[in-house]
Amino acid sequence: MISRQKILDQAKGYLPPKQAKRNKHLSSSFMFAVAEVSSKLMESHRVAKVTVNITSGDREITLSGLDSDLSQIYYLLYGAGDTQEVLEHIDLAAFLKDHNSSDASAGIPSKFAFVNSDDDGITIRFNVPAEGSTTMEVWYFRDMDVNAMRDAKGPALLNLTIGYFHGVGTEAGAPYYGIGRGLIGDIRANAKPVRDEESQFVSSRFDRSVKVTRASMRNRR
Repeated sequence: MISRQKILDQAKGYLPPKQAKRNKHLSSSFMFAVAEVSSKLMESHRVAKVTVNITSGDREITLSGLDSDLSQIYYLLYGAGDTQEVLEHIDLAAFLKDHNSSDASAGIPSKFAFVNSDDDGITIRFNVPAEGSTTMEVWYFRDMDVNAMRDAKGPALLNLTIGYFHGVGTEAGAPYYGIGRGLIGDIRANAKPVRDEESQFVSSRFDRSVKVTRASMRNRR
């Protein structure tokens, strides 16, 4: 196994002495590298499940306590036993246009959208209010454990960390970033992926923040 500290120590060896002392920037670059690898590898050993209670009349549910360990949602299974159904994820704009009527009668939800994400959790909204009390299984991918990662991820994380440190679109950072992206493909080829045409992959709040800030890092310096 390989750890966060091992990656950071190795990365410092590729940096000039003054840059190697920028521990805060190096640590943030490593976390961007982790987000990049995590979002592109849907590994079976990272799949987890939590069951939440649904009360009659519920139309919005906040999934709390998951965001710190939530890479991507895989399935939302509504109901219990033989009545379980996979909820269909609808983009928010389309959901608000076609599935958000305040006059909707209570029933069994079949669709959902993400309507909010903050420190309290991730809030989802059903297309209809729940007609009765039941449960819902949330199947999701845990974030990678940065203190116990498989050795095969080491080279990709090292190169991506250095790439993000310099800026992935800069002359210094682009080669490292390109190598790191290529190595992710090698890891994927040898991993045990989880794929299903019906699954819904939904980015966590951290993943969404990565996408927003990645552009600024791309042209750093």
